[in-house]
Amino acid sequence: MDPKVAVALTLSLVGGLSTSLGALLAILNRAPNNKKLGMLQGFATGLMLSMSFFDLAYDAVNAIGFLKGNLWFFAGALLFSTIADVFPEPYCNLADESDKHVQLSLTWFNT
Repeated sequence: MDPKVAVALTLSLVGGLSTSLGALLAILNRAPNNKKLGMLQGFATGLMLSMSFFDLAYDAVNAIGFLKGNLWFFAGALLFSTIADVFPEPYCNLADESDKHVQLSLTWFNT
């Protein structure tokens, strides 16, 4: 067997087993409070974003060089920050709404 194929299969197996272990832990433990759940979701998001970033950054540095790769990265981060300031994320607080309105909204989204 080709060593690259063996490495790919092994990494896929490790990823699948890790996902299964995480699902098993989620099923066996009681439901976490909102603060802990938010912390865990933030950690998972940060981990996935950093893995994607490092993979893309490595390819960019190899393709166009260290200086250009970093300059374009920070230009993109600045552009994204500017867009996020110009178009803020909408805020919706369901706790302030009446139960009837929330039920109607949920019914509308499910149809």
